[in-house]
Order: sequence, then C-alpha cells, then structure tokens
Amino acid sequence: MEDKTNGNVLDSDGFVAGYCVHCRTKRPMTGAIQVCNKRGGRDLKGHCGVCGISMYRLGGWDSVAASSARADKPNISV
Repeated sequence: MEDKTNGNVLDSDGFVAGYCVHCRTKRPMTGAIQVCNKRGGRDLKGHCGVCGISMYRLGGWDSVAASSARADKPNISV
C-alpha cells in the first residue's frame, strides 16, 4: 500500500505504535503511510493491527525515530 502523493511507506520490519480509539489502548499500526495534514505537517495513517480500524498518528517518520531513540536511551538520574 503506497500513497501516490507522498510515497513514504515504512519497511515491514519497522514498528509504529499508535492509539486505537476502538481498542482504547496503544496498538501496533499496520500499513502505515506518511500523509500531509491541512497545516502542511506530516502525519502517519494506517490500520490497527488487532481490530483493523483506521488509525492516525501525529508526526511523521521523524517522530517515530525520535520516540524509539528515547526508548533505547537509558534514563540516568544523578
């Protein structure tokens, strides 16, 4: 599945988590594509991996990479 306007599709080995309003919890997003919102920003659009309802996540691939980098970095308090 590829959006003709943007063409940015995540590789199959990547993991994108988003909030599913149907399941009311964070779920993996399948078939995630990057779309342009009304303000010109980048967002992700896909489907819930559990129930199949469409999902929407604010921020593009950059926000996904940043959140995974924060998860990999240990929290060190002094």
